[in-house]
Amino acid sequence: MTAGGQRENQAQAPEERGRGGCNLEPLRTDGPDALRPPNIPEILKIRLVEIELLWEGPPRCVEVLKGDDLFDSVAMAGPLSCLIPRTGCITRAVFTVEFSDSPHPVTVQISAAEPPALPSGSDTEFLKRWLTQSGFCA
Repeated sequence: MTAGGQRENQAQAPEERGRGGCNLEPLRTDGPDALRPPNIPEILKIRLVEIELLWEGPPRCVEVLKGDDLFDSVAMAGPLSCLIPRTGCITRAVFTVEFSDSPHPVTVQISAAEPPALPSGSDTEFLKRWLTQSGFCA
């Protein structure tokens, strides 16, 4: 990984803990466009800072990629498939979101197994709208 990114391999796969999770495929199919919320001017910028991939087959491996802005790192290094391969299940993603009325970004985590972990506060409705419009959550 380049430009502030790092890869981390873990031996154990995450447990599926429940229903109501999110669809993380827009990260693979739409790439950075999934992070550009239409018609939500209150959201200034969204950065993908962590992604978790599950590799099926023996052994089941989990790969975690972390960085300041993973899509920006890939743009400098090569094609999107360098970050999110065509195979492997995307199980979790972490974003930082900057709002027009706040000097500090908030962290949002979405998972294939659980409802999104959203911060409380006035910006929660904007985050829900972005997740719905981008196809991450229903």
